[in-house]
Amino acid sequence: MSELKFELSFPGSTLADANELCAEVLERLGIEVPDCAVSRVRSNERNQDFGAILAIVLGSAAVKALVTEISKFAMRRYGTSLEMQRVDSKGKERRIVVKGPVGDDVKEMMLEFFED
Repeated sequence: MSELKFELSFPGSTLADANELCAEVLERLGIEVPDCAVSRVRSNERNQDFGAILAIVLGSAAVKALVTEISKFAMRRYGTSLEMQRVDSKGKERRIVVKGPVGDDVKEMMLEFFED
């Protein structure tokens, strides 16, 4: 099982809103995808926030559960854009932006995002 690392952020959201969204995703992932390690990262160390970016590490076996939870989040937060970024095993930067509602085509794109 390979380890995947990526960052999740909320482009277009205010810092305050992004902090709230991070807290919500962090809580849901802790419940629904317990096999992933999630930490909050500040986009600017000078900001006095908890961190508006989530750094996530998970095993490849947890990818489907993560995609399911991200899809549910996008449905609940219909107007919110969610961006995931990572560097694959070949050093190529990958990026995907998700905004609800999430259909099967978007779920498939998210699964492909995690493939090397």
